[in-house]
Amino acid sequence: ETEAEKDRAATNMSTFVDIPFDKPVKGPDQKVAKSAFYLTGSSSRITQNGKFVGLKKIQVTGKSIIEHNTTMRGDLAKIKIGYYVVIGEGTTLKPAEKFGDELSFIEMTIGDYTVIGRHCVIRAWQIGCCCWIGEGSVINNKCVVEDCGMVLENTVLAPATVVPPYTVFAGNPGRCIGRLPPTFDMIMNEHTHMFYQAFKVDESEKSSLARKPSDKDAHAKSPDPRARSIKYSGHGTAAHGSMSTASQRRPGPPSASASANAPKSSSSASPQASNALGKYTPGPTNPAPK
Repeated sequence: ETEAEKDRAATNMSTFVDIPFDKPVKGPDQKVAKSAFYLTGSSSRITQNGKFVGLKKIQVTGKSIIEHNTTMRGDLAKIKIGYYVVIGEGTTLKPAEKFGDELSFIEMTIGDYTVIGRHCVIRAWQIGCCCWIGEGSVINNKCVVEDCGMVLENTVLAPATVVPPYTVFAGNPGRCIGRLPPTFDMIMNEHTHMFYQAFKVDESEKSSLARKPSDKDAHAKSPDPRARSIKYSGHGTAAHGSMSTASQRRPGPPSASASANAPKSSSSASPQASNALGKYTPGPTNPAPK
């Protein structure tokens, strides 16, 4: 390295790197469809549109968010994810390789309050707590990102790279470009909590969760044409479309059609009896109410 590059590196290490989310501002709630995510018993939200191989070896502790098109290779080795971890869309988690007499893989651990951006490739042994991995980064085989480490966007870490605590790496290959403030762990804690609270599941969606009716249900609900059940209206007559018999008909006031076909009553009958609709008709013996 030249003297200018050494001086620049010394200057960067003497000052703290600006953190874009140092002063988080609460944005709008991100409402997602309930049918698009699994809601675990530990309150984690895991996409249904992902590729998870070897589910028995993938452990998500709780209150973490795994977004769409994520790939996890639990069939190679165990993957452990802590509390309040965010795995961005399109990210791949593949345990690191261990070379020896035969090829094997090492367990991958991601600590609490860690954010991994979108479209990253993670093959690290370990990513500590309160870490930030920028979008489009590649963490190669056997890399270790210790607690409170930051990897900026589109960074490529060479195999077996170690990111010390409170340092920032960037470039291809990734190198240390600065330091983080001692309060970075508190910043990541608050940032992941706010992201989890803003990532809400839309509970109003019910159509996609409802069970589709089967042919058996439709057959059970359809009426049997041979049945002789009767449904009565308010006046005791059979409802439209149902079957009825004279012996089964309940007593009640006459309907309009029955009154129309009935013989006309004599003049001594009351006006109310001759009225098919049952309305009150004033007459000489029944004066109109005042």
